[in-house]
Amino acid sequence: TYSFLLPGAGQLYNESYITSAIFFVVEIAAIIYATKYDAKGNNQTKKFQKYADENWSPVKYARFTVNNIARILAITNPSKNPDDLEVYKVFNSDGSLNWYHLNRIESEIGGYYSHRLALPGEQQYYEMIGKYAQFNPGWKEFPDTLFFKYGDPLTSQFLYYAKMRGKANDFYSIASTFVKIIVTNHFLSALEAAYGSYLYNKNYRLYLTLEPENTLSISDVAYKTKLNFSLKF
Repeated sequence: TYSFLLPGAGQLYNESYITSAIFFVVEIAAIIYATKYDAKGNNQTKKFQKYADENWSPVKYARFTVNNIARILAITNPSKNPDDLEVYKVFNSDGSLNWYHLNRIESEIGGYYSHRLALPGEQQYYEMIGKYAQFNPGWKEFPDTLFFKYGDPLTSQFLYYAKMRGKANDFYSIASTFVKIIVTNHFLSALEAAYGSYLYNKNYRLYLTLEPENTLSISDVAYKTKLNFSLKF
């Protein structure tokens, strides 16, 4: 129990000081590195989100989709009639983006448009725009005059952003590995301490016996309990 709560504590009880130090050092080191790389992941996440907010526009992406709807459908879903999609509903009368109708259009297109853009700020939003080529036209450097054709080269911003996200994921992956080491260290320390306790205590024996007392009459025998302790060297 001691070692499960704090690796190395049970080893102190067993007077295994070197083993105790090893488990304790592993615990401290794993906590330090898990915290360090989790913080790196958080900082990198803030960086790529800031970059996305400055360089990727959902309005630009939606406008490209609306302007190229006939070309897109001709390639991805030729059975669909562009006039039936009511793309004019994607933008409200004040020019703002109607997210519901954008997602509806994405679903109607299908094919190349394999995903529905999540709302800004959501984890899926930041993942999608740097993972799927469908969202390439939303990057600032994507030419507004470029018409849709399947397989447009990914912009350098798309690729750079994807690397930024990948770096954050790498940091989180390393942090996760150290968390697993922490959990494993608790279990291994507890198991080692349990076995060590067995070896430490096996020479001690504590037991109760029931023994007859000396009496004057054989017919009147009394018994008493006796606590016995033995130590084997």
